Amino acid sequence: MNKVQHYINGQFMDSQCGEFFDNYNPATAELISKVALGREPEVDAAVAAAKAALTGEWGQMKLNDRIALMYELANEMDRSDTRIKKEMKRANGVKKLTDKVRQRIMQTRQENDYYFEVPIEIRRSINDQSTQPPEMIQYFRLKSGV
Repeated sequence: MNKVQHYINGQFMDSQCGEFFDNYNPATAELISKVALGREPEVDAAVAAAKAALTGEWGQMKLNDRIALMYELANEMDRSDTRIKKEMKRANGVKKLTDKVRQRIMQTRQENDYYFEVPIEIRRSINDQSTQPPEMIQYFRLKSGV
């Protein structure tokens, strides 16, 4: 049986409460996996890890390097497209994804590309139209949270 754990701060872990819920294929009622329940301690740990990331390697990484890493992740998702679609079909109990679902997958990728470009446009705006220092981009990142 596939057991799905939380992934927090670079580590897979069960919930502190030790509880799991059953994840069923809706078409066949086949038990697909057991998923760790997330409660307040897991949320607190995830938020703390995300905040720590802002002062760690991710937070210190240059904007262009972060964007390049996000594009690398998106490209890996594209390379894994067949596997992702297979899992979506299995999890939703369907034999074939509808055109609407396939369009939504493509739209999600396009939205990701758009949002990857937003920080670049903000930096261009700051550098081209303002006397504000480039560090202003840090203000936007920090104020938006995790």
